[in-house]
Amino acid sequence: MDAGWDAWFETVLRAELTELREDDVLEPDQPLALYGLTSLSYLALGEQLSKHYGVPTRGLVQRSFRTARSLWAFVTTQAADQPQVAPRPAAGPREVTRVRPGRTLAEHFAAVANRHPQATCLIAGATSRTYRHLLGEVAALARQLRSVIGPTSAAGTVAGAGAGRAPVRIAVLGERELATYRGYLAVLYAGATVVPLSMESPPARNAAIVARAGAALVLTAGERDDPELAAQCAALGEVAALLDISVSSAPMYPIEPPAPVSLDATAYLLFTSGSTGNPKGVGITHRNVDAFLAGSLPRYQLGVGDVFSQVHELTFDLSVFELWGAWSTAATLVAVPRLRALDPAETVSAYGITVWTCTPSLMAAAGAAGRIPPGSLPGVRYVVFCGEPLTEATATLTVSAAPDAIVDNTYGPTEATVWCTYYRVSSRQGAARGDR
Repeated sequence: MDAGWDAWFETVLRAELTELREDDVLEPDQPLALYGLTSLSYLALGEQLSKHYGVPTRGLVQRSFRTARSLWAFVTTQAADQPQVAPRPAAGPREVTRVRPGRTLAEHFAAVANRHPQATCLIAGATSRTYRHLLGEVAALARQLRSVIGPTSAAGTVAGAGAGRAPVRIAVLGERELATYRGYLAVLYAGATVVPLSMESPPARNAAIVARAGAALVLTAGERDDPELAAQCAALGEVAALLDISVSSAPMYPIEPPAPVSLDATAYLLFTSGSTGNPKGVGITHRNVDAFLAGSLPRYQLGVGDVFSQVHELTFDLSVFELWGAWSTAATLVAVPRLRALDPAETVSAYGITVWTCTPSLMAAAGAAGRIPPGSLPGVRYVVFCGEPLTEATATLTVSAAPDAIVDNTYGPTEATVWCTYYRVSSRQGAARGDR
């Protein structure tokens, strides 16, 4: 099949796809994940493309690697136009932020933004936002959402609706970029339940999730000429109304407060992977997350000057710790594309990351690629593992790379709100404490 790319591109791509046989046709629009593009292959392929075509690796975000066609399109049409990454947040004296319990997620965010308006809130690619700026944008979008769904009651239902009315649920589809985060926060700010969707999931699966969740609306963010996004929107448009939030409206000043919502209202609805059956939606209330933050954050001395990595999709509940660990303490959240996540030393150095969260397999893959030699993560204060068993080899690798960090191994099903158990692998004094 003539898809327009050169012979070198197909040769190097085929070499990294473990599920593609020599006589198989490389379909341009088949997800590369289905061809067996592993984490190490992802890193190796990105580096080869960078060297051969002069593509800056910082530009190779998730959508670049979705299909062979999207990867070739990036290489040939977008590489030269990639903007520089946003500057790292300014370092300064660290004032530990104490989290006051008894707040909804939107209230936590607004409280921090009002106390630390000029602190850097988010860095995503070439964009960055202070807390005040992002809060103003979120409030403006939340007002727009309320005009669509109507005002909500404290229980998260449409005001004036009968007792049997289901809560208002709004799905958000997009990459880990500014518009997606703004939409996620605006749904909460409007008093509704957020249902994260992943661009990595097939369109039919996302449409089924929206239907099962009973979402009234889907917020979409991304390039309008992206064929993968177009396919997602076509499927989602069959089951819900769509609202494009790619372009932000001007921040709202003065900023309206978040919609009053009960702590017992559902904050977000996550759908499981479906590895043991059909995906099921797990609803987590504001009270659940509030209790998690109150129980976990005092173990980490966090505040302005701390920088969280955000490696995971919003559909994976470890992202809740990444987002709200940062946004409840006035720290900075940095969206880390997969390619950069596989090079922790370079990424930590580029952004001044102090809190690194990931699955053990990601750190093991980075180690196997030689990306985290001893002492290569000197500025990291905390490493938090979750989602998979942590082997002794990966723990030893991590402690060697980040000798000044506290390393925690955590676990919990989605229903337990991120994690419910942890083991402190090492302290800054170097000795295992075994705190649980």
